[in-house]
Amino acid sequence: MCSQTSKRMVPFIGIFIVGLVVGSLLIYMFIAYPLYLKLEDLKDKYTTLENSYRELNSQYINLNHSYHELQSGYKSLNTRYRELQVNCTLLRNNYEKLQAEYDNLSKQYTSLSLAHSNLQRKYTSLKDEYQNLQSRYNTLQLNYNTLRNYYLTLSHDVESLSGYLMSISFIPWAFKRALNINEVLKVKKAVLKADISSSDIWSSIEKIYKWIVNNIKYVHDVNIPYLELTYVNVDKDKYVCRINVKSYQNYIQTPAETIELRQGDCDDQAILAYAMIKFYERYIYGKEYLLYIAYIRFNDGSAHLAVFLPVQGGKLTIIDPAGKYLTSYLFHISARETDIELKHYSNWWRALGGISYIKLYHIDIDTGNYRSVVEGDIKSVASFLKTL
Repeated sequence: MCSQTSKRMVPFIGIFIVGLVVGSLLIYMFIAYPLYLKLEDLKDKYTTLENSYRELNSQYINLNHSYHELQSGYKSLNTRYRELQVNCTLLRNNYEKLQAEYDNLSKQYTSLSLAHSNLQRKYTSLKDEYQNLQSRYNTLQLNYNTLRNYYLTLSHDVESLSGYLMSISFIPWAFKRALNINEVLKVKKAVLKADISSSDIWSSIEKIYKWIVNNIKYVHDVNIPYLELTYVNVDKDKYVCRINVKSYQNYIQTPAETIELRQGDCDDQAILAYAMIKFYERYIYGKEYLLYIAYIRFNDGSAHLAVFLPVQGGKLTIIDPAGKYLTSYLFHISARETDIELKHYSNWWRALGGISYIKLYHIDIDTGNYRSVVEGDIKSVASFLKTL
């Protein structure tokens, strides 16, 4: 029975199952399928939204990165802003100070501009005055240069005149005028008239001395004017600014003048003796020796001129025609020990107090140039002469 019942129920189950399947299909068709379609639509939207999300997320990441960059830039700019704000404050303060200074300078400029205008007017006036003065100055400068050259020439002429007057009145300035080669050559006739010997120098010097003593008369000189000059220095030039005319009782003749006049004082006769001896030594005897003109001062203040001839061995011969003195022994020319001779010569002038000072000059007869070789008392001069 059970088996029959089972057999009877099999078709029913089959039908039930089929019905169930068909019902399910119908349910699916009317319920599940729209849901499916909706699900598919949702999937598409989800996919779309997911893509949008991803795109937005990427944008968000980029925007977030930019945000952080902007935030960092903002902080940096904010810091810079604060610095600029501080600098702006400082600049504002400086600006206010500069503005105050500018205002002050502007006032000064206005004042200076006014002063400049005044000065410009004064400058124009002074410029015109300067040009006028410049013209006058140029004229004065031309006149000054003309007068300066004239006065400089005049000063030189006065100096030349003063030098000439000194050369005719004072020793040693007279040597260059009276004892140059041209003047020495003029005594030739007088030397030959003295009956000299070409081989005996001692006798010839004695004859020259005697010729002067016998032929030249001693006379006192007349007063000769001379000039005392005062100078002033202007622009490196020396000008005579004052002339004081004085006179001195002395005229120094050239040897030729003394021979022609047949008179002269001690200066003239000593210079003549020097010239005649030098002529004889150079042109007749053929050998020259040291020869000096001696300027001598006596204890009474008077002065004298003589010729000193140093001799080998520390000896001396003095030729003094005006003083009528010749170093001699047994009435003939000789030489003595220098010390002894000078003392003897000083005693010769004991009426004048003897010799207090001697100065020896060497004269170059080729040019008339002279130099002092020694000066002092008898002892000093004797010491020098003994060294020759």
